[in-house]
Amino acid sequence: VCEKCGEGGTLIHCRSCPRGWHLECAQLSEIPSSFECLYCSKAKICYISGVVGAENTCRYCNHHYSTSVLEANGQRTANDSTLWRCYVCEQIHGVDRIIVRTGEWYLVTWNRSGHWHASWVRRDRLNGLSTIKLRNFEKKNLIQVDIN
Repeated sequence: VCEKCGEGGTLIHCRSCPRGWHLECAQLSEIPSSFECLYCSKAKICYISGVVGAENTCRYCNHHYSTSVLEANGQRTANDSTLWRCYVCEQIHGVDRIIVRTGEWYLVTWNRSGHWHASWVRRDRLNGLSTIKLRNFEKKNLIQVDIN
């Protein structure tokens, strides 16, 4: 049954909880590719861990992520960026170019995105995304890395 009106019928379901809504009750005109209900969007439930109060929102898929989940997956936090994208969306698009290295972090641009969509990626994750681009960047910049 619909969370708002309590009636049955064709419902869209929230990606974060079991609640269902009629399009009209959710104030939508068409079925979205991903729907998060009013309750969950305000609670900011982490897409991966289910933790309430996730601090980071991907501006591409609109999923919320806790800082601990991002760090565990080799990604820095959003830092209030309106153009930030999650590691799931980054992996879908793929590495375009490695710009600079700071310690174990690399600033990377992504395929099908402007250069202003760059984000910081830890070396171990970048190696999994594009070993060849990482190796070429390190060779070009004469970076000695212990592979052990």
